Amino acid sequence: MDQRQRLKRKRMIRQKKMAGNAEYAYFDYGLVAVLIFLICFGLIMLYSTSYYSAQIDYKGDGAFYFRRQLLFSGGAFWSCM
Repeated sequence: MDQRQRLKRKRMIRQKKMAGNAEYAYFDYGLVAVLIFLICFGLIMLYSTSYYSAQIDYKGDGAFYFRRQLLFSGGAFWSCM
């Protein structure tokens, strides 16, 4: 096999591989881990800062803001996936 035929064969093999993986999508797990960490950190901060005011405003329900933010964060995370 000469050089030109080898390059042509490599190109054909590469094209077949790319055509077979057309539905393959890259998924960045590191970015997802950072996203989950930041959401959890934010929820903890929200819970610790708003417990007292929510307990006063919503008659003993100290986790009102936390649950509300958790619902919206879960919906946003789910829509990203």
